[in-house]
Order: sequence, then C-alpha cells, then structure tokens
Amino acid sequence: MNFHRVKNTARHILFAGLTSCALASTAQAATVDLLVLYDNFSKNYFGGDPQTAMNSWVNQMNAAYADSQIDVQLRLVGVREMEQAGADMSAVLGNLRLNNAAIALRDQLGADFVSQLHQKGACGIGYVAVDKNWTWNVTAPGCGPIVMAHELGHNMGLNHSRKQGNQSGTRFRYGVGYGVDNVFVDIMAYASVFNTTRVSRFSNPNLTCRGLPCGIAVGQADEAYGALAIHNVRNEIAAFRPTTGSSGPVQVAQHCDYGGYNVGLPVGTYTLSQLQARGIVNDDISSLRVQAGHSITLYQNDNFSGNSITKTGDDNCLVNEGFNDSASSIVVAASGGVNILIQAENYFANNGVQTEATTDTGGGQNVGWIDANDWMAYSNVTIPTTGTYTIEYRVASPSGGRLSADLNGGGILLGEVAIPATGGWQNWTTVTQTVTINAGTYNFGVFAKTGGWNINWIRIKR
Repeated sequence: MNFHRVKNTARHILFAGLTSCALASTAQAATVDLLVLYDNFSKNYFGGDPQTAMNSWVNQMNAAYADSQIDVQLRLVGVREMEQAGADMSAVLGNLRLNNAAIALRDQLGADFVSQLHQKGACGIGYVAVDKNWTWNVTAPGCGPIVMAHELGHNMGLNHSRKQGNQSGTRFRYGVGYGVDNVFVDIMAYASVFNTTRVSRFSNPNLTCRGLPCGIAVGQADEAYGALAIHNVRNEIAAFRPTTGSSGPVQVAQHCDYGGYNVGLPVGTYTLSQLQARGIVNDDISSLRVQAGHSITLYQNDNFSGNSITKTGDDNCLVNEGFNDSASSIVVAASGGVNILIQAENYFANNGVQTEATTDTGGGQNVGWIDANDWMAYSNVTIPTTGTYTIEYRVASPSGGRLSADLNGGGILLGEVAIPATGGWQNWTTVTQTVTINAGTYNFGVFAKTGGWNINWIRIKR
C-alpha cells in the first residue's frame, strides 16, 4: 500500500525477472531476432517441448537486459531441431557456423543471432564480435538462460572480466564483465574466479549489485560498463538480418500444445510457397494461437482450395477438428471487434516505477510510485486495422495527475489524459481517450506528465 509514496531503491538489487529503467530517454527497445536450434539430447532434456522452455529463457534474458538498462529485447523467431556434429563444444561452434542448413534457416527467418543447444562440452561458447557473420553460439541445455545471455554477450562484443585477462571488448574498452571478490559477478564474469555467485545483470556502474556498484565508470583505469557497450551497438545488431515478419497476431505451431517450431503470421494471404518461405512445412501445423480481433482460415490444398477450417481463438490441437497436419495455404484476417488488455505491471522496460498488490476488481498487481517523467513500455501490441480506437486506463490517485501515451518510444504521440482525484491510492476509476492508429505492431508507452497516481491496466478497444 502506497501510504508514503517513498521509492524503494532496494528494488534495483537483482532478482531474475525484475526490470529497471533503461539507458535511453525513450521507451523504445531495439528488437533483436533470435533463432534457437536444438539437438535430440536437448529436446529430451526439456521433456520434448524446447519451444516452451525457450519462450521462458527469452523472457528471462529480456528481463536481464531491461534490468541492466539496455534497450534491447530478444524476439524468438524460431526453435528448430538440428543435430550438430563435433567432438567438443568448440568444434560444434565451428561446424555450426559453416552449416549450410543453419545458414539458410537463419536467413529465411531473419534471425540476427543463432544459439545452438547441444550436449557436448561445458556450459557455452560464442564468438566475440560485432559482425553479422559471427553471430553464432552454443549453450548446454542444463546451464540456463543467463549462460545463453553470456554467449550472446560475446556475440554483441563483450568479453570476460579484467581479472580473467580480458582488457577490452570488441568495440569498446569498457565492454567487459565485472565482479567483486566474495560478493558478486555480472553476466560476463566467471563466478569461480571471484569466489561468489552471479547476478543477472551486465556490468553497469550506475546500478547496485548486492550493495556495491555493478561496474566501473567509463574513463577509469578498470572501466567496466558492458551494458553501455551493448546499448551502443543495439541498432546495428538488430539490423544484421532483414526482419521477415515472424511476429504477428496469429502463431502456428508444428505440434499439438504449441510444441515444435512456432511461426508468427501477420494479416495476409499465404500460399504454400509463401508458407515455406517462412519456415512452415506443408501439412505440418497442429496447433495455433489467435489474438483477439483476428481469424485464421486453413486450407487443405494450395492456393486456398479444398476443405477449410476457420478459427477465431486458440486451438491447442487440430486433431480434434480433423485438420491436423492438413494445411497447405492460409488466410489471416482482422475480424470484428478489438479488445487488447495490457496489465500495467507487464512492462518490458520502465523508468522509476514499482509494483504492489491491488485491491481493484480482479486483484493482481498495479504499478505505483509514479513520479513526473517516469514511464512504462509494453512490447508487441498489434493493431489489426487502421482506424479509431478507444484507450482505457484504470487509475487511482489521491489528488490527480496526467499521463501521455505514445507508440515506438515517442515516435508516434497519442496525446494526454487527465487523471482525476479519486480519493485514494486504491480508489479506482477508468479514464479514456480516442486515438487514430495505423495497423501494425508497436511498443506502447505510458509517460507520466505529472506523478501521484497508480495504474492497474490499459485496454485498447474498437
């Protein structure tokens, strides 16, 4: 309960899944596309469902980027089975880089980076570079998402710590890991060298890790600011491969219960050749997810012919409809009404805010401790069609305030909304604004023009 509205600086002490303020003054993050390949050992390690495991890993890595003040978010564009030969992990990495099938799949899906899950060797290995031709790494499935983030850190130009003999990153001298003996190490440093355990942050002298600075300021002899080194190349690495539109309001999956590969489809029509260009195999779809306000029609034959089935919601197994492994062409369309609910606490990046339990209808958490110039950003908000929309904000405030909304880090301003005095931090009301938005997928931002209010959820509807 926000009785005194005092910001709790202890929230910046790392715990996997927390987020913090970003380096940039805007709420937009660079989207970096990631392809994960896995061998049969890794498939079995994850109980036959590496897709779900990688969804979780990416969420945890994205939390680490945000908590490190790095405006980068990974987008998982594919999770595909691919065996990779090699006597050890180094050999696996070398063979992966030269594997024509892996290269073709990377280019087909527009992946900026490729991670191979493999049973060989220790925990991981990756090329230290900022180069679109050296974006490969290998991680053992049992070592977890922060090890994959470590190897991706190498691919983004970071090195280990100075104590380990690494004196510079690829582009920046300060692009190295950091640790304090017996206290912590960051994502890039080795815990064993510092006789401690790892926190899920990249080095950043502006943050605190277990009571001490998480890095050393630029210009100092032992400068260590890996977060800034990644932040400075974020737009370059996000453009390593052209985006193929792998995200969208519809996701189709290879197996029932969303297993195997998952591919996103924007609104449009897809012949067999167009599906194959996106990595979807003929007669291979078994489950699908459909966002509100959309529909998918699957056709048994190419060019939208033969038997068909239309779905307007999720279906975890098309066996039930007799349409399993039967799709050769697809139409994705925007349907009637749109109702997009965003829980305020589900931001991918923020500046200055905290969460707390709410007494509003439905329970859960709200965002509070909002001061002027604080903000929250929400990724992958898909507007199905161009038109006029109503945005609702569920807010509470003892004395009132003001917010503004934007798309893509202020690239598109949606206007301001006054927040009335509701009589308390947990006395809730809904305020609205009417906006015009073009069809597309955006990062949606809420910015505090003035502070002193809580927010529980945002709804975009039509």
